[in-house]
Amino acid sequence: MLAVGLLLGLAITIGGIAWWGWHQFVIQATAAMNEHPVVAQHIGHIRRVDVDWSTTTDEPDDDTFAFHVTGDRGNGTVIARFLTEDDDHERIDGGRLVMADGSSVDLALDVETVEDGAR
Repeated sequence: MLAVGLLLGLAITIGGIAWWGWHQFVIQATAAMNEHPVVAQHIGHIRRVDVDWSTTTDEPDDDTFAFHVTGDRGNGTVIARFLTEDDDHERIDGGRLVMADGSSVDLALDVETVEDGAR
């Protein structure tokens, strides 16, 4: 009985750590989407984020995730490659925003856009 209790406790601990890690990723990905100029232009400040597991699992790249987003300007689905910059930050490295009306906008930024935003 003690072994069952220990295994159950271990399973709960591992599950909690996995949930916490995923939750942190979603927070960081949301911040990256809020900071992206194309997302800001079309979605505005994001108020709601839901993972689109179906689209995410259909993507061949393990770093590409899909999120249904709702903001103060609109809603759609961000399908983007997220790269970890450090322990606290993700950044978007290409992808697309599919608006609720079906139109699609590229999320790739050219070097000039990034440099202009940094000034």
